Amino acid sequence: MLQNFLVEKHMDNLLVSLWQTEYSKGGITSSVRQGPSGAVKRLVELLGTEKIASSKGVDVGCGTGRNAIFLSELGCEILAIDFVTDMINSLELRKHTMSINNLSTMVVDLTKKWTLPSCDYNLFIDTHCFFHIIHLEGRLNYKAELIKHAAADAIFLLTFTSPEDGYYSNHIIREDNSLQVALDPGNNIECVLYMPDQIINFFSPEFKIIDLREDIQTNSMHGATYRRKGYQCLFSL
Repeated sequence: MLQNFLVEKHMDNLLVSLWQTEYSKGGITSSVRQGPSGAVKRLVELLGTEKIASSKGVDVGCGTGRNAIFLSELGCEILAIDFVTDMINSLELRKHTMSINNLSTMVVDLTKKWTLPSCDYNLFIDTHCFFHIIHLEGRLNYKAELIKHAAADAIFLLTFTSPEDGYYSNHIIREDNSLQVALDPGNNIECVLYMPDQIINFFSPEFKIIDLREDIQTNSMHGATYRRKGYQCLFSL
C-alpha cells in the first residue's frame, strides 16, 4: 500500500511539473492567453449578464485564471481551482494587483476529494481540463465531486477536444474503453479525445444537456498552425 502511494505521489508530482513547464513555455495557445475563452463569452451571451452577476461559480482547472477574472468582472462570485500551485499563486497576485474582491482560489487535485468552502455553487466552467483526466477513477471522482458541490439549479459548461482535431488526431497513442488517448509530443501530457455522445453519456443521468455547439477554429500548437475541432457542452443539474 505504501509503495502504491509513493508511486501515485511521484506521478502526481511529475504531472504538475509537466504543466508548470507548459505554462512557462506556452506551447498550447490557451496556456498563455489572457482574455476569456470564446466558450465562456458565449455562455455569458446565453445566460445574460444579470444571471452571471448573481451566480456563485467555480472555474474548474483555471490555469491562468483568465475566465475567472472575466466572470468576476461581471459580478460573479467565483472560486478558481487548479492543481498547479504556481498558477494559483500567480492568480492570487494578479487579483490583488487588480483589486478583485469576488475571486478566491484554491489548490485542488480534481481527481481526488475536493474540499471547497461550500456545496451550493450554481455555475461551473471547465474549458479543456476534464479531457486531461486520463484514468476512469479520476473522471468518476470529478463527476461525484461536481455533483456534491453543486446547487440544485447548477449550470455546467464543459469544453473538450474531438478525435477529429487537426493536432491531437496525429498523436493518438492508444484506445481505452472506446476512448482515444493522445500524447502531446510538445509537452508529454496525455489527453482523452471525446465525441459529444461520450461526454453526454458519462455525465448523465444527473446532468442534462441543454446546449451543444461544435467548435472549429484555427490556432497554434507549439509554434505551428492547425485546424482545431472540439465541442462546447452546456448542462443543467
